[in-house]
Amino acid sequence: MRWKSNPASRAGRRRGAQAGDRGHAPDRGAFYFEGQIRRKDAGLRWVELRGLLLQLGDGGQRHLLGTCVDVTGRKNAEAALRDTRARLGSTLEAAEVAT
Repeated sequence: MRWKSNPASRAGRRRGAQAGDRGHAPDRGAFYFEGQIRRKDAGLRWVELRGLLLQLGDGGQRHLLGTCVDVTGRKNAEAALRDTRARLGSTLEAAEVAT
């Protein structure tokens, strides 16, 4: 499977793994990425990538070990919650002005 990340979501989405993140310290090759990818069918999906870069002791071949999780549903739910909170705030402000 070949994915391309969405340029609009790249900025500010990458960050190194936190020291306590599943017990993997950043100096051990831990990585984290959250962003959008464009699928072959042109659909956009949000993904969360976590993993480790593994290297043999002699500095030889490197391997990636990790997970890729589709978090589109969670991102859509978060956006809907933000919209609902904004509408509620506007409604409460209007109610205060009317009283």
